[in-house]
Amino acid sequence: MSTKVLEAPEKGENQGHHHPKVRLVVTYAAAVRPYKTEVADTTTVGEVKTAVLKAFGLQETSTKTFKLFHGGTELSNLSETVGQVARGHQELALKLEEVIVQG
Repeated sequence: MSTKVLEAPEKGENQGHHHPKVRLVVTYAAAVRPYKTEVADTTTVGEVKTAVLKAFGLQETSTKTFKLFHGGTELSNLSETVGQVARGHQELALKLEEVIVQG
């Protein structure tokens, strides 16, 4: 009898269910090269934003925040999924912009 080792599902994925992947390319003006990855279409915009900020070594503060844009439209609903934003496409190009918060 053999024992099968089960690995924990990646964040954003449901165990036992296959979710289509979306190729993600995020550009940031101050970065040398874009952030590229592949995520499940069930991954939220909030999860993407967290990963992108970490990849670019950025942190939000009380005076500085970052916003993601797709085709000139701000992605303000952080619980929206990558699949909803991509609308069936297998690749999604986003832009990260720094916003100075006025006090």
